[in-house]
Amino acid sequence: MFAFAVSWIWIIFGMILKTSSETSRPRVRPVSATAATWAERAQVFVRINPVSHLTSATRGLMHGTDVGADIVWTLAASAVIVGISAPIAMGMYRQER
Repeated sequence: MFAFAVSWIWIIFGMILKTSSETSRPRVRPVSATAATWAERAQVFVRINPVSHLTSATRGLMHGTDVGADIVWTLAASAVIVGISAPIAMGMYRQER
């Protein structure tokens, strides 16, 4: 379900970027100046990131622990991602056709 949701985001990128060479250019920005404030922001991001919950759910399932909350969070995040990105991608496709 999560992979399906993320695929809609990549469809949008594919519609925006017209050639494959646009995706191959590295875009690296210096981040050393803001590294000190990352610890606090990283914790907030980890708590809401669906990939973190997906990883926790997968590990928990392999170890036989209770992962109900992580599974619900991942499914809910997947539904939100599809609900937002699928209409955008379909609208972009209709405009291009």
